[in-house]
Amino acid sequence: MNIKWDANKYTEDFSFVHQYGNSVIELIDADKGSFVLDLGCGNGTLTKVLQDKGYCVKGLDASEGLLSNCKRKISYY
Repeated sequence: MNIKWDANKYTEDFSFVHQYGNSVIELIDADKGSFVLDLGCGNGTLTKVLQDKGYCVKGLDASEGLLSNCKRKISYY
């Protein structure tokens, strides 16, 4: 991957991603407890929202820094 993400500035510079993502989450038609894979999870903000809604979530991202931030936000089952 040729993009270098700044994990510390991601929320500041890309907060629009979370804003758009919240409306997409509302489209999920799955029972609580269902497994959801968050591809390109970034810093884990939406991954945390999914977990708070009762889904079993796994976040994946190509950026180790962003994935590290995600892991601090959510607990894995």
